[in-house]
Amino acid sequence: MAFRPSALADVVYLDLPRSDAVARAEDVGGGELGNSSGKKEEEVVEEKEGSQGQRNELVNLVLRAYCLSLIKACDRVNSKVSSEYFHEEEDFVTRVYNRSLLTDIESAPIQAIVDDALSWLETQKQTENGGIDEAIRDALVHRLLFRREFLSGLDMDTLPAKERSAEPFLAALRQIQLIEKSIPLGKPVAEAFSLKIQRRLASTVPPRPMVHVSAADSISHMTRFCQDAVDVQQILVYRGPYNLQTSVWALQSRKPQPCVYIRSLVQSLLVHDMEILGAVDVKDFFYDALAELVLPYSQLLDRKNEEVEAPSNSRFQIAKHMDNFVKRAAQAFVDTYRTVCLNRCRVRRTLCHTITDWDVLQAEAEDFDVHLRTLTLEPPIILHGDEPTYAYPLSSWTYHEKLRQLRLILQLGFELSIYSPEEMPKMYWYLSHICSTHLAHLDRIRSCVLAAKRGRAEGVKEDDVPRDAKTRARTPNENQKVGGRLLLYRAGFPVTVASWPLAPRLQSLIHTPLATPYRGAATRASGPVWDYLI
Repeated sequence: MAFRPSALADVVYLDLPRSDAVARAEDVGGGELGNSSGKKEEEVVEEKEGSQGQRNELVNLVLRAYCLSLIKACDRVNSKVSSEYFHEEEDFVTRVYNRSLLTDIESAPIQAIVDDALSWLETQKQTENGGIDEAIRDALVHRLLFRREFLSGLDMDTLPAKERSAEPFLAALRQIQLIEKSIPLGKPVAEAFSLKIQRRLASTVPPRPMVHVSAADSISHMTRFCQDAVDVQQILVYRGPYNLQTSVWALQSRKPQPCVYIRSLVQSLLVHDMEILGAVDVKDFFYDALAELVLPYSQLLDRKNEEVEAPSNSRFQIAKHMDNFVKRAAQAFVDTYRTVCLNRCRVRRTLCHTITDWDVLQAEAEDFDVHLRTLTLEPPIILHGDEPTYAYPLSSWTYHEKLRQLRLILQLGFELSIYSPEEMPKMYWYLSHICSTHLAHLDRIRSCVLAAKRGRAEGVKEDDVPRDAKTRARTPNENQKVGGRLLLYRAGFPVTVASWPLAPRLQSLIHTPLATPYRGAATRASGPVWDYLI
């Protein structure tokens, strides 16, 4: 594999310090070999040849290894982002202007070249007979080690989620701290940037100016990049849909938001080959979400229903209706996790588009509840007053998800400064209304679950339940599971609980009337109707 350092290689090598040995080699090669040095001509020739050889190795081995590993890392990032859902020109630009990013070359031979460069630098320790300055040599070693570990971390994108490890990015973080200390040893080379590439960038629509990134900003960006990649490992431990939801939101809500590669990586880990986190089937994941909120233990989620083959059996009908509901709602539910991985503006915009789908889904879920109620012979419950009602578990879960997304839309509007000052009190009131409605709905779900628990504890006459719809007795572990789910309804949604009392207080704040363009009598139309509208 032949590689010749070009203008691109010069650019990516800017953060490497300029070696004194290279400078000496240039001086010896370009200067006069006079007798002022006091050395014999043979010794000067040997020194020239040694310095020239050292300079060649710094360029053809060290620089080449660094550039190859960097370009391959760019290829890994470009491939990962392109394979997931992102917005061109907003988050990332995939166009490479016919430049090869070593896509057809695996990382193993590049890693071998980096190891060869590290081995050569190990032999260039400064001695009386020459060698590279110790500080310069260590700076080169730290940069090559960072490139090796960073590329190893990016290579894990092709591995299953279970085989991923945070160790390469942790090692890269340690090297970044050492690189930061050696930055003063180098100097920028502004003329190394290719003007040919810049002309192409400037001629695009929209034109792209030359980007100047300071060393401090580069260190800060790479530190966040590696730290976010390390923290991504925490979401790979599956603890339930709502715990996963909290983990993803916590990661994506960081300031500044994780870069587009990290967000694309989370998307690929969340859903790949119809599996969640590489371990949980989408249907099981959806059933877990229902069990955590509305159906802690129910025959509707009993997987034994799928083993029944007689169409006249109620278990067969239950499995059929539940499969239809999963096909209708599972994809929309999984997409809510992927939506969080977009940039903040697109998160709100996407939620605004999908909220209407959840409204339609809620109406369909009510029909599913009615059909399933006739199969399970669900007894009515008394919640408020004397009027009996039913749990409606599927539509209750759908309504909960819809209210949660409405709250997120409103809160993201405040975060993104979408509302004008005149709209703020009304939007705070609306947020309070949504939160109070959501809490009331959670209380209803909690009451239905408690009523179902009491009904099972008191025992149901076997004659009241069809033979094929009987369920086994609840075990102590299942009782504990139900009790744990009851804590989720308020303690599990702290944002909703906190927003409910806070929003009306913010809405009630006293403020002076804001000056608007049409508030004054001189700038607005006269007349009682127009005055009333103002």
